[in-house]
This record gives sequence, structure tokens and C-alpha cells, in this order.
Amino acid sequence: MMTSALNLTKAERALFYLRDWPLNERDKELLASAAGQQDVTVILTEAALEKVLRQPDVLASFSYPAYVLVTELKLYGEAVEELPAYVMQLNDASWVELTLESQPVLYLGDPDV
Repeated sequence: MMTSALNLTKAERALFYLRDWPLNERDKELLASAAGQQDVTVILTEAALEKVLRQPDVLASFSYPAYVLVTELKLYGEAVEELPAYVMQLNDASWVELTLESQPVLYLGDPDV
């Protein structure tokens, strides 16, 4: 039986979906560990996005580039005006490209907590 080695190349960027805030210690460590090895990009979603819209400065000292999907943001109507300047909006095509170019792609935070 013949085996072949997989040639896995490490992506330059890790992509994390931040579902809630604040993160638990395990998720904080995972994010910091990834940031020590490659660029990290975070997409705010679910409860984390709601929290940022209600309290715009809640992530002001966040160390990583933060994005929000335009499609998801549209669900919040006028609350979008509260989106802080440090959160960048990402259209669907850019989101797909970012996801395909990133490894790993992980979800952090439990929105049900």
C-alpha cells in the first residue's frame, strides 16, 4: 500500500467569527495563539454584533481587524448608525474571498450563554 504525504500550506490569515463578547479564556488563548503565528481577521456576528451596536466602544481596545457582513448588518436597520468606525463592513463577494484565503476558519464564543 502506497501513501502520499499531503502538502498543506499555511495560509497567511486566520479567520475567526466572533459570536459573543467577552470571550472565555480558552477562546482568548486560541485567538492569541493564532495571532502569534499568522494575521488574524475577526468577523463580528450574532450576539457580538448586537453588543457592539448597543455599546459601540465595547471592543474599542480590540487588537485585531474587526469586520461585519453588510448582509447581516442590514438586519439591524437604523441601529447601523451606531456601528463604530473601527468595524469595517464586508460585502458578500469579499467575504467569500476572505473565507477561501483563510485557514483556519473558526467560530469563537457561545451566543447561548
